[in-house]
Amino acid sequence: MHRGANIVALLWLCVGTALANVDPAEHEATLVVVLPASAQAYAPPQPTHGHPTHSQIHHTSPHAAAVAFALLWLCIVLLVRSCNHIQPLAAVSSHGPRPRPQVPIAMVQTHLENQDAEARKRARREWASEAASGLRQRSLEEGRCALASGSSLGFCCICMEEGSVEEPLTVLPCGHEFHACCIEQWLVFRGKAAGCPLCKAPLFPKEAKEAAASAAGATAAPAASSGGAVVLV
Repeated sequence: MHRGANIVALLWLCVGTALANVDPAEHEATLVVVLPASAQAYAPPQPTHGHPTHSQIHHTSPHAAAVAFALLWLCIVLLVRSCNHIQPLAAVSSHGPRPRPQVPIAMVQTHLENQDAEARKRARREWASEAASGLRQRSLEEGRCALASGSSLGFCCICMEEGSVEEPLTVLPCGHEFHACCIEQWLVFRGKAAGCPLCKAPLFPKEAKEAAASAAGATAAPAASSGGAVVLV
């Protein structure tokens, strides 16, 4: 809108300048050509001391009025065109900000499921680390006594390497021995229902029973919700 007002003001300034600089002597010949033959015999009096007479001003004013009318019409046309260009922008801005693109629900669910899976893995690693540290390890004194007697320090069936004084083996409740890092990875993989990799004896009987009970309840819930419906084939 400011642009259209500036254009109108500029054109009005041009009109005023054109009217102020009208020279009757320049338009006299043009007026004589336009007038009929009877009027061409009339010769306007010459100006006195460089100033136009009333008759000259009367003959030149129609030309100046035509120029002013043409410029005024041009101002109106430009103003209407500028308003037509500004109106759609105002209509768009009146509707407020554009709505944000919606994220598909499936993508949100996948993201939440991934977060839950990462949280479960992190919790299982923490539990496995605590459980492995709670198992009994051979002390350095036991390792030295075994070396002095010539017996073996034990053999880890997971990594297939023997134990050492610097890295003693962890003794499970069943008596089998493994490296602490190896049994920790085994606990992460198997969870609370983990047993000995050799004899399958449960390492945590209480936690294993709770995990089995929760799994049985989860599988029984869908069967109970079906209500014994009969499926026709």
